[in-house]
Amino acid sequence: MPGRVEILGSGAAEMTPAFNCHCEACEEARREHRLRRRCACVLVELDGSRLLIDVGSPEAVVEAGEKEVKTLLLSHEHVDHLAGLNLLKWSSTKVNVYCSNHVLNSYYVWPFAAKNRDVVEFNTVEAFKTFKVPVAITPIPLNHSVPTLGFIIENAVAYLLDTVNLPEDSLKRLREAKVQVMLVDATYGLREDYVNHNNLSLALELVRKTEPTIAVLTHIAHYAGRFKELERAVEELSWVKIALDHSTFTLT
Repeated sequence: MPGRVEILGSGAAEMTPAFNCHCEACEEARREHRLRRRCACVLVELDGSRLLIDVGSPEAVVEAGEKEVKTLLLSHEHVDHLAGLNLLKWSSTKVNVYCSNHVLNSYYVWPFAAKNRDVVEFNTVEAFKTFKVPVAITPIPLNHSVPTLGFIIENAVAYLLDTVNLPEDSLKRLREAKVQVMLVDATYGLREDYVNHNNLSLALELVRKTEPTIAVLTHIAHYAGRFKELERAVEELSWVKIALDHSTFTLT
């Protein structure tokens, strides 16, 4: 099924460069604009359908709006995945949002959903229950600090943010899908410690277990390591890519 995946936001909650931070990665990003990272937002174009996954970056939402995206998936309630939600109310066409009941009733989403029903329609989804938009999407549970869903889209794309490894049932479903492009949480990068997110070692372990055609490591924090260091860490794995904002991957 032909299409493309574009990472509109490849950063973690603090973005890169982070506020008032002068670490090597932040200073490097200030010097070299392509190394800046916005909060999570991914555009998927597949067989003529366009959908947006998470809206952590308002700037990314504006860019996606140029393509008249009418379908949106929300993974969980954290603001670094929702900050651009308010922009949807200015859409000239109806936008359908798909999320769990937990996300719909969260403090940030419910007030917006209740006030903007004429423009934005919210639809609740459940883990492992496939729905069509018209492409087929299967939500799968992830391991995070709040209830979080990943998404498998037409057995072509998998979105796995935010998570530490995967629950066994989700891992089984992902193995069965044999996706082309898998977007994997790698927040902690080269660091050995981790909380509620993968480091590089855990992300690569997940890649080995699921064997996608291309694994894209994203949701990368400023403390994960400099971009060149992350690239060197996976340079012998040709199918593993370190995401930047606007990294694009082709689906066949």
